[in-house]
Parts: sequence; structure tokens; C-alpha cells
Amino acid sequence: MNEVKSASSACAKTDVFYQTFVDAVDEFFPTKSVSTQFTDKPWINAELKSLIVKRHTAFNSGKLCLWRLLLNKIIRLIKRTKIAFYNCNVARLRLTKLRQWHQQIQKMTGLNRQKKVLLPGASSLNIAN
Repeated sequence: MNEVKSASSACAKTDVFYQTFVDAVDEFFPTKSVSTQFTDKPWINAELKSLIVKRHTAFNSGKLCLWRLLLNKIIRLIKRTKIAFYNCNVARLRLTKLRQWHQQIQKMTGLNRQKKVLLPGASSLNIAN
């Protein structure tokens, strides 16, 4: 704060204050990176992913009590986020846009993924487009 008071012009005071503020935010609120996959369900969020990583770490380190606790917490959180996702994004479509509602339901349940079936003796290179 003394740096802001000792700056000579208003522009310099603003620059010093902004830099001090950004440094404090970086120190007390560090950024976390969360990777998302194309195959992730739409209701999976950063909190859920971090709990899954903690559960995996607990299992690998042999802390089975913590693993069980995190497992139950993840199951409850998945239930809540599925319900919240449905209520916010899908439920309103049922009354207005039935086709989009059906597509969202298929996406939620994983039914819209098409599986490629190869016949015996056929390779993927011989299949005509």
C-alpha cells in the first residue's frame, strides 16, 4: 500500500495498485488446470474431476478408508449434478422441442454412440464409403 501512496501520478498509482492486486490474487487464489475429454458426460465438472483424482490417489496409496469416503462422496455428487443438469438443460426441452429433448436424453445415457461392427474377414480399408 505504501507503493501506491508514494507513486507520483494517478496513472502510476493505478499501475502499482493493479500490479499489487494481481500479485495478491495469484498468491492466494492459484489457478488449477483441469483437463476435459471429449467423451466426458456433460454434467462432469471440475469439482467432480478433482475428487476422482483424489480417490484414485487414495486407492493407489492404500488408504482404503479415505478411498471409500471419496467413493461415496463422488456417487452423491454425480447424482446431484445429473439432476441439476437435467433440470437446467433438458427438462425445458420436453415441453417445446421434443426432438432436442430426446437427443439430450440419448446423450445422457450414452445411447447415441454408434458402434462400428466389422464382419469376419473384412478390414476397415475394404469398406466402401
